[in-house]
Amino acid sequence: GLLEARRDRERDRGAIALQMARGGELLRQARRRLAAALPRRVEAQALARGLRRSLRQAESARRRAKSSDARSDLHRLRKRLRRLRDQLALLDSPSRRAFARHVDALGELTDLSLLRGFLEEQWAPLGGRRPSKSLRRLDRQIATGLARQLPGIRGDLHRPLRSFV
Repeated sequence: GLLEARRDRERDRGAIALQMARGGELLRQARRRLAAALPRRVEAQALARGLRRSLRQAESARRRAKSSDARSDLHRLRKRLRRLRDQLALLDSPSRRAFARHVDALGELTDLSLLRGFLEEQWAPLGGRRPSKSLRRLDRQIATGLARQLPGIRGDLHRPLRSFV
């Protein structure tokens, strides 16, 4: 009993230490490969080109989310804005705060959308009446939140390049 538990714990500690050592070596190798793959200097034109591409993708995702009720489109928009926020943070752009606010707000809307889907899926097997009043309330809350966010996102998508290039 007790002796076996102690041996198992020691064996587990050894396995964990071995995995951590392997993980550390993999991280060192990845750092070396990444350093070798990245250019020593990055030209402003290359940064602007990458930022333009991200802005186009975010704008496309915004239009798709505006015309769709799909959770995946809302999630895609949030991912694009998060990527853009991170790029702007690397450039120390003041626009990153605006995108951080949008990402947070879209995160809440995504959570509500996921909750709505969960409620609908869980209710069906029970065979009872669907919580249609609750679902409609969630739908309104999501639609209102999107209606508030999308115009601001559209305006903010056109600002970063002007302040960078």
